[in-house]
Amino acid sequence: MKNVRFSAGGGRPEENRDGTRVWNRLKIPTKIWKNQVRRDQLDHTEGPAENPDRLDQVSRRLILREDRLFGQTSSVQEEDQLHRDLRVLEDLLWTAVQNTFSSSVDQQEALRSAVTAIQQQEEQDRRWAELQGPQGPGGRVPAWRPLRLLRTHDLLLEDLVEARLKDACEDQTVGRDLSSAVKRQVCALGRRVKDDLLTAARTVAPCYPAHLDILTLFLRLYHRRFSRHLEHLAQQQLQPDDGRYLLLWANRLYTAEVLQLDELQMKVSSVGFVPLSSAEASFAEASSLEASSLEASPLSGSCPQRTTSCLGPLLGDERLKVLEDRYLSSSEDRLKLWLDNLLSREQQAWRTGRDPEVLDGYRFSPLAADAIQVSHWSRSVSGPGQSLVQVSRWSRSVSGPGQSLVQ
Repeated sequence: MKNVRFSAGGGRPEENRDGTRVWNRLKIPTKIWKNQVRRDQLDHTEGPAENPDRLDQVSRRLILREDRLFGQTSSVQEEDQLHRDLRVLEDLLWTAVQNTFSSSVDQQEALRSAVTAIQQQEEQDRRWAELQGPQGPGGRVPAWRPLRLLRTHDLLLEDLVEARLKDACEDQTVGRDLSSAVKRQVCALGRRVKDDLLTAARTVAPCYPAHLDILTLFLRLYHRRFSRHLEHLAQQQLQPDDGRYLLLWANRLYTAEVLQLDELQMKVSSVGFVPLSSAEASFAEASSLEASSLEASPLSGSCPQRTTSCLGPLLGDERLKVLEDRYLSSSEDRLKLWLDNLLSREQQAWRTGRDPEVLDGYRFSPLAADAIQVSHWSRSVSGPGQSLVQVSRWSRSVSGPGQSLVQ
């Protein structure tokens, strides 16, 4: 993933000055176990060196060690070793999460095991919080608790989604038949969103328990990131045809090609999607959710990314209006050109001395009827995509096969 960088150390994210997250480098598991697990402190029944492929089993053993060490007098060395082993476990968990979209059966099983381990550690966080709560008996609590692995998991998935969409923007194999780089980029983004959400529904979701609602999380993350990419493109000085293509995706194709997929339709219905309503509130909500996700604790039972509020439109009202105004202006210029061509064609016919068509005993010119029909299409625009399709079909029917009034 090109936008996910790593630093030496454990598997927790750090913030750069520019606000980007840096993920700690994930080490090779076999070396981790050999270098960090000391035989004089860990026996073969409890140490993380046993069955390293089953992360949930390793997690459970570490929890038992933690309960034992903090339920009795223990040395600083034992506690430090346990903390290091937990950090090793985190590295392996994030490796499994980063391979979420792998088609390998082994990787899917590793993800399933990692999700179970995360839930175990979340439950351990809650137990220690209850111990220190008003009704708890008190006692020593590990300095590293709470781990908040679910929050870190969600942040890592957010970075993973962004990385995959950035990779899609650089994919030169998608949309080769499209006429511009902007169209190819939008097409590649839309295809990546569609393919990844299908993968999430078919192979990733079964690795998670229902109450985590991972498909809703992916739906929100991809919707938000896709929206930001389109917003960024919409800010540029696009050619009229590129702007029309953006409008086509925002108003029609995203709903028809992605949200109405059988695997997603029920989930979209429960979450809600309003493609053409006011976008300002939804984008403000998305920003607040992203900020609050950095502060929310899994111990409170709050998962801001998994709320059930409406997804909102892909493009905000302001961007939509700018694109629509540009499109309508270019369409108006095109209609004027068509009308001028109609008039020029009639003038050329009169100059050559060709007699007008006779209809019901009267000389007839189709110029007025053609002009009225063009004017009718321009007034009855029901949507940016539909108007251009209708006028284009009409122009072909008037000028004949293989011809264009613009020519």
